[in-house]
Amino acid sequence: MDRSLFPVFRTATPYLAAFTISLALGSYLNYVDNLYSVTLLEFKGQPLGILVPLMGFLVSFSMWIFTKSTVSSSEPTVAFLAALILAWVGHFIVLILHDNSTFHTIWVCIPVLIMVGIKPPSISQLKYLLASLFWTLAIAIVLTYFLELLNLLPVYFIPEEVRLFESGKYWIPLDGFLGFEGRWSGPFGYNSKTGFVGALLVIYSLGNFKLRNVPILVIGATTLLATDSRGAYIALIMGIITLMVFTEKGPLANISRRVRIIVAGSGAAGTVLTFWVLNPNLTGRFGEGGIWAAYVELFQTSPIIGVSRYAMSIEPGLVSKSMGAHNGYLEFLVSTGWVGLILILIPLFISLVYSVRYALSANAWPLALLVVYLFMNVTEVIDTSWLSFSIYTWMILLVTLISTQRDTSKIPF
Repeated sequence: MDRSLFPVFRTATPYLAAFTISLALGSYLNYVDNLYSVTLLEFKGQPLGILVPLMGFLVSFSMWIFTKSTVSSSEPTVAFLAALILAWVGHFIVLILHDNSTFHTIWVCIPVLIMVGIKPPSISQLKYLLASLFWTLAIAIVLTYFLELLNLLPVYFIPEEVRLFESGKYWIPLDGFLGFEGRWSGPFGYNSKTGFVGALLVIYSLGNFKLRNVPILVIGATTLLATDSRGAYIALIMGIITLMVFTEKGPLANISRRVRIIVAGSGAAGTVLTFWVLNPNLTGRFGEGGIWAAYVELFQTSPIIGVSRYAMSIEPGLVSKSMGAHNGYLEFLVSTGWVGLILILIPLFISLVYSVRYALSANAWPLALLVVYLFMNVTEVIDTSWLSFSIYTWMILLVTLISTQRDTSKIPF
């Protein structure tokens, strides 16, 4: 084959951008599918929201072949990618043991990780990709709102009894103000996940405060108020505290980090205490007879490899009625056991270590985004599987690579 007939890409941006766009588009198509309770297009049992990322991978791989990147992977990057591959293998084995079905997007995960390892992006390219991702999420939020306002997209159905419960338990500042009642569900499944995305948008725009990012800040803040997710509020506050503690720019840089840690720690403790006083059982999650207790009881029936998500969905009682464990770590513990949980905690630990090192030497916003993800999973289930990429795990990958690619030291383990 005469490669001169084909374009030569000199950075990793094109092939990674193609996959990023396909993930975001696939996620939105899945959201529309769920709204209408129908499958828009299906091929061998795979809906359009699954086929688009698969096609995106093929386009991305084709671009990758003709990419001539001069960037090489650092040892921390290799360690992180290896941990993700190990997690995939372990979770796939657990899936087989449970005899569960899954979507075909799982088959592109390891190839993409290998592609990234062989031809990784530079830090500047990673920042461009993350900017593109967050702009895409912001546009999806605005697009969904106006499509609902114009009755071109149905509003996510919430039973009347749930609305009445929320109106008595939650502070909903934008209730009825922007044309919807109660807490807005948005384009990411339900209000808590949409609120989580709003928190990410706010943290990203604050950490990269420029005039061009002001729209992202406004969209993120409005989304938080519209969804009124207390978990997202707490995650946002923890992200802001992270920025305060680690920032080396602006007026805060003149205050010693020790003082900032004390003030931030007091603020975090006060925030948690306030939410605890207002909602001591975390809306049915905590305490005897709560959701978490029911899931822990189920976990004890199969602690090593879990009981599978299918078994959780048909379990009689509170587990099947609660629509998830409302804790991402507990969800993985019950569905995949200690094996599955430990395998996702390893790459998250690596990400945290190098994000902290990057925050101490360069910039804190990648760490702040990771902190938002980690705290949001305390009260909600952000990802139900690490066998295929979601827009959230893809964000974690890009954020971590910023930290690991900059760090050229030998890995300490």
